[in-house]
Amino acid sequence: MNLLDIPSELLLLIGEELSAKDLTRFTITSRAVHSLLITRLYYLGAQPSETNHFPPLYWAVQHGHLPLIHGLLSKGANPNGPQYKCELVGCTGRHISTALHWATKSNNETVIKLLLEHGVSVNATDNHNATPVHWACGNSTIPILKLLVDQDADLSARDGDGDPPIAWAAEKGIPDVFEYMLSRGADIRAINNSGATLLHTVFLRGDKYIDKHAEVVRIMLTRNFDMLAHVDNRRDAALHLAARCGSLEAVKLMLDENLSQRLDVNMRGSDDSTPLYQASEGGELRMVEYLISKSADVNLPNSSGSTPLHTAAGSGRLEIVRALVDAGANVNAIRGPFTTVLYDAVFAKHVEVAELLLERGADVNGYLPLTTRKTHLHIAAGNSAMLRVLLKHGANINAKDNSGSTTLMYAASHPEGPEMCEILLEHGADVRARDNEGRKAWNRAHECGIHATKTVLEKYMDIWPARTGNSVDDMEEFIGSPTESWELESFFVVEEVDAQLAAAAQA
Repeated sequence: MNLLDIPSELLLLIGEELSAKDLTRFTITSRAVHSLLITRLYYLGAQPSETNHFPPLYWAVQHGHLPLIHGLLSKGANPNGPQYKCELVGCTGRHISTALHWATKSNNETVIKLLLEHGVSVNATDNHNATPVHWACGNSTIPILKLLVDQDADLSARDGDGDPPIAWAAEKGIPDVFEYMLSRGADIRAINNSGATLLHTVFLRGDKYIDKHAEVVRIMLTRNFDMLAHVDNRRDAALHLAARCGSLEAVKLMLDENLSQRLDVNMRGSDDSTPLYQASEGGELRMVEYLISKSADVNLPNSSGSTPLHTAAGSGRLEIVRALVDAGANVNAIRGPFTTVLYDAVFAKHVEVAELLLERGADVNGYLPLTTRKTHLHIAAGNSAMLRVLLKHGANINAKDNSGSTTLMYAASHPEGPEMCEILLEHGADVRARDNEGRKAWNRAHECGIHATKTVLEKYMDIWPARTGNSVDDMEEFIGSPTESWELESFFVVEEVDAQLAAAAQA
């Protein structure tokens, strides 16, 4: 008979007769047998293995198994003992907490009452220094909280980040729990280790679409306006964080003209960035449009000289770029050492953004950092679509950087060189131009071993010695490197062999 065909009642009788050691071996024969007999195993005082870290009381609390909880506590199980949970299969890290933490997370009021009757500590901490009340504020209902608070739970206890329990309710966006904690004396002016207020905490996770938190924000603003202007250790106000994560309703509340304390929509935060900069960087179009409607300055740079348009262009956020430009953003604004908005778009290969900027007046031939003098066309040397856009808008095809290199020379060194060089040569690139070391585009392709590119370049040569009868000196003048005469010799050898093969074929 198959083991699983044995009636459950009979398996239970078998389990009653086995020792803890034998029962352990029996339970690992199948998942069904394990589920059936694990309670009996725990009654016998079995302890967790080093791999699962699940003490009996943790298992019982997690499953809400009241008879087993009663039995374990009556046998002396420590309700305040650490309970372990491995967060991932095969992980070595542990989440250490007490049975009350897990009962709170499970919202099991009956189990919580039972644990409290057996003297569990309502202020015990997990390995992040959070108490059961912290967990309850982030996961539970008011009846659960009331049970804990009525047992003198510490509402001012701080977790590892310095957050009190009420901050967890703010972060999760649970208005009724937040209000209940205030009614029981929680401090609305609490500030954590990062200098963040409860209002900051609403947005610290950086989640998108968290307008459900707006009600919590509304409660805060009716109680304490001071937190509006407060900045954290990074110098960000809550407005900066809300703008970045796109909480539009919350931002509307914070910028409400009826508030007794007015906020400057252009207030500076971390790196001197404005809320508009943060929203542009975060990719929040609705937020950008709203802040512009509230007179946000579209051209205010941060400490590195980057404007909202720079960060939007570099991130490829086309519609935000459009909104900023429509509102008067300077398309030729300079960031840092002579880096343009167009540079950010070209460097990041955002073709549509680059085209929009050019259509709105960006200088296609603007020079970049003085250390290199690379133009936008130089930067685009490996992107055919970008090359076409820049050339269409009048890019100087033969401009040289500080090394004397043209865009054609950079393209010749690129793995996609044949296509890039073809585009540039069709638009009039000078195939004979030399860099500061006397090298031409052909030399660059030769050094990189890109023979297909050399073929394209040779097609556009003014002098083609193998087919025109010009001298080797003329060929050397084109290539520009007498030291590579061996390459010329091999060039002519190949041509000679080709001619011999052609003659043989005709014969």
